[in-house]
Amino acid sequence: MWSNFVFAKCIKGDCINGQGAWHYPNGDKYVGRFENGEFSGKGTYTYANGVKYVGEFKKEKRNGQGTITYPSGEKYVGEFKNGLKIKGTAALSNGQIYVGEFKNEKMNGKGTIIFPDGVKYSGEFKDNLFDGKGTYTYADGAKYIGQFKDNKFNGQGIFTYPDGTVKDGIWKDGYLVKTKSEIVLYEKLYNKCILENLKGQSDTEVIKSIKDACKNKASNPSVFDKLLN
Repeated sequence: MWSNFVFAKCIKGDCINGQGAWHYPNGDKYVGRFENGEFSGKGTYTYANGVKYVGEFKKEKRNGQGTITYPSGEKYVGEFKNGLKIKGTAALSNGQIYVGEFKNEKMNGKGTIIFPDGVKYSGEFKDNLFDGKGTYTYADGAKYIGQFKDNKFNGQGIFTYPDGTVKDGIWKDGYLVKTKSEIVLYEKLYNKCILENLKGQSDTEVIKSIKDACKNKASNPSVFDKLLN
């Protein structure tokens, strides 16, 4: 890289403070505005591998609004900071379109991605994966609204089928593991067991078991059957 810098040269215009063209031995080239000998302002940087950036620069880096295109057909239009994507629209080579926030060149933060088959996800991302709160809408109209982790339904969520049927509860790795009705029942049992413990009953083995179950919020529902009698 250093040797490339040493033999780079200004081939046209004013490459100190003005409009000029700067070429590198490896085939990279920049055409645009210079300030104090640095790329600064609007310009176009074309890489030897076919990648091209058109937009704003500051101190030799992509800063501000710009467009970057790749030989694969991928394209990003949006905001850059210190050479990295921050927020914008990315059209991917597989037909997917993402509109949202970036961090470290990955989808991070809030955004929406649309797939070629009509499926859409809108919500929070972490390192290119659905992570946090979001809405996943299928092409047939089915929809999941809730928590995600690692691209799967994980946590509290509601799945609505095209016919209006609803599944509401706790999900794990894409599967419903506890329905809302079960959650409500467990909460009632949990609250009841708290009241039972406040009565000052002797610490028998039964009461101890109930206390343990309370801590786990109905992790062992059979213990709570005693409270329903």
